[in-house]
Amino acid sequence: MGNDMDNKCKVEGCEGKMLARGYCNKHYKQFSNQGIFDKDIEDKKHRKCSVPGCDRPYYGKGYCSMHYKRVRKHDDSEYEFCEFHAMSLSPEYGAWTSMKQRCYNKKNKGYDNYGGRGIVMCNRWKDSFNNFLEDMGLKPNQDMEIDRANNDGNYDPNNCKWVTREKNMRNRRSTLLTMAKARAIRERLTRGERNSDLAIEYGCSISTITEVKQNKTWKEEDNIQRQI
Repeated sequence: MGNDMDNKCKVEGCEGKMLARGYCNKHYKQFSNQGIFDKDIEDKKHRKCSVPGCDRPYYGKGYCSMHYKRVRKHDDSEYEFCEFHAMSLSPEYGAWTSMKQRCYNKKNKGYDNYGGRGIVMCNRWKDSFNNFLEDMGLKPNQDMEIDRANNDGNYDPNNCKWVTREKNMRNRRSTLLTMAKARAIRERLTRGERNSDLAIEYGCSISTITEVKQNKTWKEEDNIQRQI
């Protein structure tokens, strides 16, 4: 039987069970997130931020803590702009931050249908909520949502307006479908055709095809009720 010490994390003083590369779960995740392993760990305290002119100590992914947070939040290590508006809890600010997430955060559930399709925010809006608010104004009704006139266009003053949720839903890509098309999609899926192929053919997202398959949209029971 092997020595129990062989199964311990190799970080000095850590009694955790080894998971990968000689580290316990805690230290493996920590060093993985920071982009450092093995000999780099010993040198970490001597490393500096990779941003030219920054002498702050290394934190993770090549950056100091300040620049690392800028990259995570704004996808730009050089982002410095800061504005004041006292509207961080407003629905307008929520709409603005949601746009940024859909366009630039690859982990956002809506990214594939927005940033993944090349849809971005105009430069005037991307880094300034105040500019967005100046162009769009307050919501006429707090239940309204932002809508793009051209569904393949970007978020900019000439392509956006506040609309009701019902109208916004009608303008989404899933409305390219009809009940007849939804039925055809379900039938073809039962024959083994792929979601991605059907999404391309019907001009909608893969998630829309999945929702049709799972009867979350274009429901048969809804269609029956409308006919009664």
